[in-house]
Amino acid sequence: MSAAHPNRSLVFASRPGGAAEVRLCCFPHAGGRPAPFMRGAAHLPKHVELVGVCLPGHGHRVAERPLETVAAMAESAATAVEPLLDRPLALLGHSLGALVAFEVARELRRRRGIEPVALFAAAASAPGALSGEEPMSHLGGDALWTAVKARYGGMDDAVDNDPELRALLLPALRADMMAMESYRCVPQPPLKCGILALAGNVDAEVSVAGLGGWGAYTTGPFDMRLFPGGHFFLHERTPAVLRAVVRWLAEKADSQPGSLSPNAGAPSRRR
Repeated sequence: MSAAHPNRSLVFASRPGGAAEVRLCCFPHAGGRPAPFMRGAAHLPKHVELVGVCLPGHGHRVAERPLETVAAMAESAATAVEPLLDRPLALLGHSLGALVAFEVARELRRRRGIEPVALFAAAASAPGALSGEEPMSHLGGDALWTAVKARYGGMDDAVDNDPELRALLLPALRADMMAMESYRCVPQPPLKCGILALAGNVDAEVSVAGLGGWGAYTTGPFDMRLFPGGHFFLHERTPAVLRAVVRWLAEKADSQPGSLSPNAGAPSRRR
């Protein structure tokens, strides 16, 4: 169950009882929406609050014009999550969402001198790794949907049988693919928050080397974890993935609040 929020970019998983100790903010894959993450709230302990980011053109914002660059997405998302920095904030991104989450972490550092307590990058090679895949954002109509489904899998079969729904979702999917294809990581100092990179063990789009490249983007702890599955392992193995995330938060995330200044104390030792 999820709850609406005055900030249209945010969707909160409902959590009865007292205030959560940490917020886990989730960024969907290309063409995705927060709903699959929200269904994972039942697998989280009560001290973790789940928050989904819904950018223009997606989910309940489908009528809005989608953003076409990772930079624009990160700026919009950073503005949305800034009010959440009163508590420790961890970021979890899936595929395109991992790049957006990474850039949100850097944008918060630029704006506020603040970093999240952890970054979880799922189904994504490190930001500096250029894809050798052929671009597809230029493909027309259903050809784009078919190409994305063939490369990544995981597309909703129900949409295949509903041309009107598919036409409604295609603009956001096209914009997201444009963002992925045009993304280039601008060199900056590494983050101080730790990074856990996650992938499916049969994901043809993310190599072990590409996953391991995330280690260069933090001076904090870094780990990799493989799960059974492909590019959409996160939705196929939600309970196991969230257990790993919560365990990593408890063991290796910075113990300071999400408003920790990058200049406060020595960086965590890599382990």
